[in-house]
Amino acid sequence: EIQLGDWSSDVCSSDLQIEEGCNEVIRGRFKEGLKVLALYEENEAYSKWWPMYFYLGMARKELGLWEAAESTLKRVLKLNPVHKESMELLIDLYYIEGDQENLIKYRKKLELL
Repeated sequence: EIQLGDWSSDVCSSDLQIEEGCNEVIRGRFKEGLKVLALYEENEAYSKWWPMYFYLGMARKELGLWEAAESTLKRVLKLNPVHKESMELLIDLYYIEGDQENLIKYRKKLELL
């Protein structure tokens, strides 16, 4: 077992798995990335780490899991209210869904940044 200071190998292993899940999403392998990242979604240790939720939201959007994508991307914005990429994904999502009210709302928010 690798020990790095006070960090256990379990934490380091989890961090590496999350990083790999994010990389899978970046590579366009959304299903594979989602499988990895979803394992950590309810883990308290990562509850405030917005990048993980961003890639989860992106994967869900690309896989057509729109309701889950919306709630995940909104979680990113609660943790990081000025995250432009999350707003852009929500705008895309609302366009696809034909939700004009939210489409306009998030376009206006994005313009203010």
